[in-house]
Amino acid sequence: MNAQELLKVLQQRTSFQAVDHSSTPKQLRIMGRVLPPTDGWWIVVDRILDAEKAGAIWGVDISKLYYKPGSELRYTWRIILQAPDDVSQYFQTIADLITSAPRAQAAPVDEMPLVGADPNRHESRRGRGAQGVLRPVLAVTTRR
Repeated sequence: MNAQELLKVLQQRTSFQAVDHSSTPKQLRIMGRVLPPTDGWWIVVDRILDAEKAGAIWGVDISKLYYKPGSELRYTWRIILQAPDDVSQYFQTIADLITSAPRAQAAPVDEMPLVGADPNRHESRRGRGAQGVLRPVLAVTTRR
């Protein structure tokens, strides 16, 4: 597997879009941006960092690089993969980590508008919002 194929796997599985990359025999440096939704990106980052922490031969640095092209402050994501020998021999291992990461789940819907509902549906005859059931119950019990 080469660097282009690894970048393709990363882009297909996450919202990461590579802008530039360069490599030496011991290092691959990738610069890019993460487009929303970012859930899949964070899952893959977590998986890669866990593998490195577990004692992988290769190392990774995932960070933001800040720059100022004019008056605005911007950032780009930087991924640096390093190995003591040829880093490209670990591309398949890293691609397998990326593809084996669980997919991000859609967030549950807490609220959504009712189709065809009147915008004033919560107003009562007196112009107030929804009323509790306690007031009519108290009125009935006090009449007895």
